[in-house]
Amino acid sequence: MPPFVSVYLDYEPFPHTGQEAFWEACGFRKGPEGWYRSTHVEPHPITGEPRVVSDTPIARHAALVGPAGIGKTMTGTAAMIMNAIEFPSKYLILAPTFQNHMKMTTLPEYEYRLEVMDRQFRRQYKKPLVRRTADGAIFHKTDREINLMPTVPEIPVGSTLFYRGTDDVDYLYGPTLGGIHFDEPGLMVEDAATIGRDRLRAGVGAQQAIYTFTPKGSKRHWTSRDFGPQLAVAMAALERGEIGIGNHPTHPVFTMRAEDNRMLTEEELAERRVRAEQSRRGYQEYHGVWLDEGGLIFEMFNPTDHVRAMPADIRLVRYAGGIDFGLSSPTVVIVVAEDSNGRRWWCREFSRRQCSDLELLTACRKYMDEFPGIRFFADPHSPEWIKRLRQNYAIPVWAAKPDVDARVSIMWEFLAPRVDGIPGIRFTPECVDSIAEVESWSWKPTRSGGGVVTYDDVEPHAHWCDAGGYAMVALGKGVAEPVPCGMVGVRS
Repeated sequence: MPPFVSVYLDYEPFPHTGQEAFWEACGFRKGPEGWYRSTHVEPHPITGEPRVVSDTPIARHAALVGPAGIGKTMTGTAAMIMNAIEFPSKYLILAPTFQNHMKMTTLPEYEYRLEVMDRQFRRQYKKPLVRRTADGAIFHKTDREINLMPTVPEIPVGSTLFYRGTDDVDYLYGPTLGGIHFDEPGLMVEDAATIGRDRLRAGVGAQQAIYTFTPKGSKRHWTSRDFGPQLAVAMAALERGEIGIGNHPTHPVFTMRAEDNRMLTEEELAERRVRAEQSRRGYQEYHGVWLDEGGLIFEMFNPTDHVRAMPADIRLVRYAGGIDFGLSSPTVVIVVAEDSNGRRWWCREFSRRQCSDLELLTACRKYMDEFPGIRFFADPHSPEWIKRLRQNYAIPVWAAKPDVDARVSIMWEFLAPRVDGIPGIRFTPECVDSIAEVESWSWKPTRSGGGVVTYDDVEPHAHWCDAGGYAMVALGKGVAEPVPCGMVGVRS
């Protein structure tokens, strides 16, 4: 049977970048009508059933690494959708959390890309690509899945794309997959990534795992060990300002720089450069590199140990909220709770740049309904905000103590394992920004060392660490309001 081109890629990768090299590793070639991958149908060597086979090699594992906002998720999205179109099977798209990362970042990319591909598919095949729901939507919101129509006449069954966050690891078990897309795997607990990889089996679908991520914290937090030295080589090239082109036959790694995204304006790039100079987290997000562990304030933090979903039957005995105000920088609200065993749970976060009174009020009211009797402790350098929240909106908020040493010390105390070997604090997976900042907050190079920690020792603009620290200190000093006797868990 002659080679078959199912569909052409609907956008042009940025030329001479890691994005273009990534597409080549996925078996795509550039033709006069765009990027494509030719396939043919042949019988399965064991079952004899017809299956689609690529005429060009496809890397079993492929990673695209680089700064935030340069199109990594979009690239992985397009590649996995093309896999699902051409190789009928079941595919899993996995992100750190469903509510925060999957729903706000990964899923919109897939929905937009599928809408575009559906229009292209209708022009090419005179039929829809996506099996839509009864109300016309492409996304099955209850089952978190999208079904695609078959492309190859010899194979009547199409593909199914399943969407999952790692909020509940047990929800990830299931049948064999033809491919999996890990978006920001560095923020996933190791069990989730292992379960996903174990479901990938040879002989079905595209048989490919795609990883798209911005390095967070230090390299020891990288979830996948499959890449080995290839990841180190590519990251070293990126640190030198080069484009890392992976050449491993099964585990290539490709890197991009912020400047590689031609869609970013000069103003957007300038804003990111400013953030890169303000903190090491900003530096990390702009340059897309891991941080030196020696400069991290919370070096003991590790997502594998410290990130867990809060059990549904947990009994919370105290909780407190922390608020860090910002104008052009984010305004952040954090809720920290303590269970009956004395373990802390960093369980809620809200952040908004140029936050209005209404947005902040809505967030505080939401947490007041969810955590009855909660008190908030806010940035003491913004007394006018505190006064307005208390007098105008009846929010129970007080000024926190401007004590950096207390906030850092109590975090050190609770991040350490207790006698049972379990850390004294856990972060729930939906607190993505908090986790990213806790594992990247760093000392200033001019730190004197020893003694009490001061503002001169730590990087500024640590909004999530500041807000959470206010709540942690309030709980430690016993000034947080206790939960009414007998209350179990929190309100849904």
